[in-house]
Amino acid sequence: MKCKILTLALVFTVLMAGAAVAQNGGGQRTPPTMEQRLKRTNDNIFSKLDLKNDQQSQMDKIYTEYFTKMDSIRNAGGERPSREVMQKMGADRDDKVKAVLSADQFKKYSDLMEEQRQQMRQRGGGQGQGGGGNAPQQ
Repeated sequence: MKCKILTLALVFTVLMAGAAVAQNGGGQRTPPTMEQRLKRTNDNIFSKLDLKNDQQSQMDKIYTEYFTKMDSIRNAGGERPSREVMQKMGADRDDKVKAVLSADQFKKYSDLMEEQRQQMRQRGGGQGQGGGGNAPQQ
């Protein structure tokens, strides 16, 4: 009798674990929404720059455009964009950012982006960020 109860408990546990994995998409991570990406960027970068309200809205616009372009490139080919494409997009984004920020703010922005790149490299995150990657994703 104890053996049957133990067997049933084991089967139940395995079934519940399988159901949990199935609900989670087989363990695959869903990409963050635009709002989540902007919030993460704001928390990791913008909040440290002492932005004025107009600067904040311009930065949100720049990054929304950047994330939208990145998504469209990924969705078009199903592959990660090439390093060259990412670097060009990052450089274009940073040119727009430079026009919004003061010299001191842009220096701080550049330093923060470099920190993000270093953290990505340490985590094995691939192509880096400031030069074209998805600025602060983690």
